Amino acid sequence: MNRKKLGFIIILFAILGLIWITWLSPQSTPAPDPSAISSETESDPIILNNRENDFNEDAAFTLLTTLANDYEGRMAGTKKNQEAVELISKEFKAIGLEAPKGGYQQGFQAMVPVFGETFVLEVKDPHGESVKAYQLRKDYAFGTAYYAGGGDIESTFREINKPSDAENDLIILHPEGVRLPHLQQDLLEKGVKAVIAPTSNPLRGDEFEYVIKAASIREPANKRGETLILSYVTPEIYEELVDFSEQGYRLHVSNDLTFETVTLHNVIGMIPGTDSSLPPLVIGGHLDHVGSDPNGVIFPGALDNASGTSMVVQLARSMAAKEMQPKRTLVFAAFNGEEVGLLGSIDFLRNPPIQSPYEVINFDMVGTDPSYPLSMDGVARNSDLLNELLDAAKDWDIPTDASTQGEYASDHLPFLQSGINAFTLIQLDMQRIHTPDDDPSDIHLEQFDRIGEMMEDFITEYAY
Repeated sequence: MNRKKLGFIIILFAILGLIWITWLSPQSTPAPDPSAISSETESDPIILNNRENDFNEDAAFTLLTTLANDYEGRMAGTKKNQEAVELISKEFKAIGLEAPKGGYQQGFQAMVPVFGETFVLEVKDPHGESVKAYQLRKDYAFGTAYYAGGGDIESTFREINKPSDAENDLIILHPEGVRLPHLQQDLLEKGVKAVIAPTSNPLRGDEFEYVIKAASIREPANKRGETLILSYVTPEIYEELVDFSEQGYRLHVSNDLTFETVTLHNVIGMIPGTDSSLPPLVIGGHLDHVGSDPNGVIFPGALDNASGTSMVVQLARSMAAKEMQPKRTLVFAAFNGEEVGLLGSIDFLRNPPIQSPYEVINFDMVGTDPSYPLSMDGVARNSDLLNELLDAAKDWDIPTDASTQGEYASDHLPFLQSGINAFTLIQLDMQRIHTPDDDPSDIHLEQFDRIGEMMEDFITEYAY
């Protein structure tokens, strides 16, 4: 090979090598033109960024702790409940959510239980002398569901097994209780004024630990009409009362409970979407709890439901911080009056700030021990919303179960019964709710954060 040809080959290989090195270099890749990116690909970096912990669990837990520790149980109709409403309204405003017509606070009329100071369960002899007096929360508790209410009655008493056995009885002992409204109504028609029942519940063990202020006025209820006193005692005291009744003693029962009509407020904030053809997504959770008992013991309501409320607020903050607008309108709702009959969600259903159809994801009790799966209660069968959420939970290794029956009475229920695609995310840890022990120390922060991260990821993919 002559020197001329050899020089030509060397030059050729040098040029090819230079081209090869330049092609491999990352600096050679031109920056994409933002105007050329389609709307379908704009959301990809946001979704990926969610894996970088955009959900601020520390801020959420701070709000959870504040709601549980500083608002005396947030009972519907109380001053502290309204103060909690004010706090969440300020959070929504600071986040930059759009207020619906009328403002963040959406008022509605509601009937709520109001406890006084005089509560008596006392055995007397035939001469009216006290034989034994029992202590509220130590020995007995009052129920308020359906036709159960307040009152003051003193009479002889006896045990019966069914309402038809009642005959000229003002006070009865009932071994199974009368939880269902038609049983209470049957007793009222018989002239019964008070029912004493033993406490028991397979979900929570000893029901006495939580039944003190589990106030409920769900329909069918007749709080403006005739009511009976419903009291729960420990099984040991129930047997003691049966013995007293067989000896001809009298029982004095007084439940200082009234029902008042007040104005409650839901707190609503919105992020408008760009595509009106897509159903808006409502993300909610109830802000109220069961307050404090007549002895001043506070029920903090950390899991039930400061957890759901703070989840809603933090998800609102995460979504509002995104640089792009969602396709679906997002509505963030702190419902009020859930504990006294799902009243806030019922009012939202009757007076929605958005047009139907819309979909609802409700949070009620999230962030407890991971051994409790994340239940998804109430969604209609073959729901795309449910299927996508189950896939998201699987991607995050969060154990789930799904019910299509909707039996659990949380704020998804009024929507579900009206044909709206709605469900509640809940961890059914029933051991401490409605007791003084439901405080922030039992919140599993890692689990709470994991659910929050998963939901931010899901909402971004579903709504943006």
